[in-house]
Amino acid sequence: MARFKHIFDDESMNIVVLHKSNSSVHGSLFLAALAVVAVGMPASPWPWYMLLPLLIYGGIALALPPLRRTVPQLSLGRMDGVPLACAVSLSGVTVAVLVGFHVLGRVDKILCRV
Repeated sequence: MARFKHIFDDESMNIVVLHKSNSSVHGSLFLAALAVVAVGMPASPWPWYMLLPLLIYGGIALALPPLRRTVPQLSLGRMDGVPLACAVSLSGVTVAVLVGFHVLGRVDKILCRV
């Protein structure tokens, strides 16, 4: 059964009915921002094609009061024992693989230029 929350919107003097888990709205908004960046600026350099959709989503979510009230909250998980050991070992293995590829791969740097 869906749970709804009634919010009084001060700016427009309307009552806004929001679903408590509005993740589909936020996910759709992010995918739309991703599509806009992919279609509008297809040849963006490295950090921008990933950063611009996040900035667009964040700007729209913060600008619209009903969306601002339903932004998913970030929470910190457990940082002890097995999860911490798994994270540290995964980081170490990843660094070892990347360094090993760099040393053994001998990639021609001229071909990697964008």
